[in-house]
Amino acid sequence: MKIKVPGMLLVSFFLLGSVCASDTEQVELGEILITPQSNIESTSLYSTPYSAKVLTKADIKQRGVTTLIDLLEKESSVNVSDWYGTGIKANVDLMGFGDNALSNLLVLVNGRRVNDIDMSGVDWVQVPLQNIEKIEIIKGGGVVLYGDNANGGVINIITQHPQEGPPEIELNLEGASYSTHKEVVSLKGGKEILSFYLYSDYYSTNGYRVNSHYRSRYTNLNFHSQVSPTLQISCEGGMHDYVTGLPGDLTEADFAAGLTRRDSNEDKNNTQMEESYLHLSVHNEFNDSVKAAVDISYRNKNGIDNWLNWPGWESSIDKDIHTLMCKPQLFINTDFFGMANAFIGGGEFFQSDFSAFNDDYSILDSDNFTDIDRGYEAVFLYDTLAITEKLSFNGGARLEKEKFTFDYESAFTTIDDQLDFKEEAYEIGVNYKLADKTNCFFQFARGFRIPKTDEYFNPFASPPVNKDLLPQTSKTVSLGANTRFANIGFTVDYFYTKLNNEIFLDPSIGPVGVNANYDKTERQGFNVSFELNPLQRLDIALGYRYTKAEFSGGAFEGKTIPMVPESKLNMSLSYTFMEYCSIFIDTVYRGKVFLVNDVNNVLDTLDSYWVTNLKIAYHKDEIELYAGVNNVCNEIYSEYASTNSTATVRGFYPSPERNYYWGVKYSF
Repeated sequence: MKIKVPGMLLVSFFLLGSVCASDTEQVELGEILITPQSNIESTSLYSTPYSAKVLTKADIKQRGVTTLIDLLEKESSVNVSDWYGTGIKANVDLMGFGDNALSNLLVLVNGRRVNDIDMSGVDWVQVPLQNIEKIEIIKGGGVVLYGDNANGGVINIITQHPQEGPPEIELNLEGASYSTHKEVVSLKGGKEILSFYLYSDYYSTNGYRVNSHYRSRYTNLNFHSQVSPTLQISCEGGMHDYVTGLPGDLTEADFAAGLTRRDSNEDKNNTQMEESYLHLSVHNEFNDSVKAAVDISYRNKNGIDNWLNWPGWESSIDKDIHTLMCKPQLFINTDFFGMANAFIGGGEFFQSDFSAFNDDYSILDSDNFTDIDRGYEAVFLYDTLAITEKLSFNGGARLEKEKFTFDYESAFTTIDDQLDFKEEAYEIGVNYKLADKTNCFFQFARGFRIPKTDEYFNPFASPPVNKDLLPQTSKTVSLGANTRFANIGFTVDYFYTKLNNEIFLDPSIGPVGVNANYDKTERQGFNVSFELNPLQRLDIALGYRYTKAEFSGGAFEGKTIPMVPESKLNMSLSYTFMEYCSIFIDTVYRGKVFLVNDVNNVLDTLDSYWVTNLKIAYHKDEIELYAGVNNVCNEIYSEYASTNSTATVRGFYPSPERNYYWGVKYSF
């Protein structure tokens, strides 16, 4: 019955839309541009040798979402596991990496890397939806231009940019279940010589579960100046701070003892974070053939993790991460023996300092201080050669030199060590354009992932710096096709990835586990997506993803990698009626998955689920009103679950049941 309800809803709305909009015109789907190399270098989707999906501001506005995680979850090519239902802690997976997805996915904001050097993960709430202009989801490309983390894909988030014109103010107020509210104000305007965009919001929710509250403030200011016809300078800065609870998991024994899905065994654990950043971009066009770009960014994060629910082991960890990056690039577009050629060359210089003071309240009373630095220098070359107007070849290489230093001091020991090595990445691809909006492609890429600081270092291990832990390498083959004609869009892609020395946490060793390398692992899968605009007011989308992830060597050979569903299905329908009103309905199906740490596949899997959402909106002139229902059918499910080191206990992170939201937006 669970399978039938979402399908019936979509069929009903499809029939409704067909009847009500029968007298409207058909529309033609437009061109899609992506910016994989630089925010000023746009490339047609049909000219790239890898799979990519672009979500525009219009797409974001249309869909019934309030957070970035909600938006990504509606994409069939993206598997999302939201721990607490707030988006602050979530795994986002493009290519079947499961619980290791966040270490194998590069996340950029306006070209600025936001992955941290430790395992704290990406803060998916740091960029509000209202401040996003476009999102690019890239599979198979990016290992040369970006290096570390990109072997599992790239998500490039582009925020709203300054625009010329008279000052314009936008106010947005949202409310939702669980005492959720959000207030937003933005201001933009200026002239060609100097324009600006200011965004600020406050967000607060008590969350679905006890101790899953989240309170945040975010401010972003972006300046842009067209200094001359050839020179552009952009500068953005911002601040973000939040406090959130950490409710932990619930076991079957907890439910048997009378706890509900909304309860928590950890009502005191919490984390606080303050972040500030500055990003400067300079772009100069020397002539029609030569351009240069330099991006410099600085980021500072300070956080406190309070672990207060474990009697005898309480502690507070005060962490600081300072990151500086500089990336110069040169773009040369010229002919090569009569063939159009586009060349990119550049370097990347990165330095990040992680420090942490552990104020230990436990019976051990072992206060300690950790200081770990990671730096790298990289050079890369990437070239696109158009053999004919339809056929092009792409290729590139990257060489990266890494250095880590480890310093640790406590009442019991002092550690001073370092580690340095080199890594390389390369990719080759071919793209063939059958028509203006139809292409097929093939690519091979060799990528890598560098261990995180807390994967390399454990002061209680012997030795504390795990020099036997090797960088992870991957080899990926991908192929696919895209087409758009009239009112139909269709995309299909396939990938096969073979990894050596995949990094994982072995929970069976020691009290907290030891990071090690798997012998060999493999992933393969395909994604099919279909978009249809049969009528001007009706949009239909359907997507299906199949992924097979397994161990291909070692002690777990033949076993399925946890937290990777074989199947994921997304369907959506949007219909505009009465000219100013629209309705959006979507449903998401995710198949069963093995629990985190269940590498021997011995426990019952986490159940599959269907979740259906509904949104209705009214938009006329400067006013927009909207309201929606998430999880319309009140599905009882969990997106994330794990087990202990002996695979004897299943710990669940319950997802929200049916909930509601509303909002009003006014521009003047």
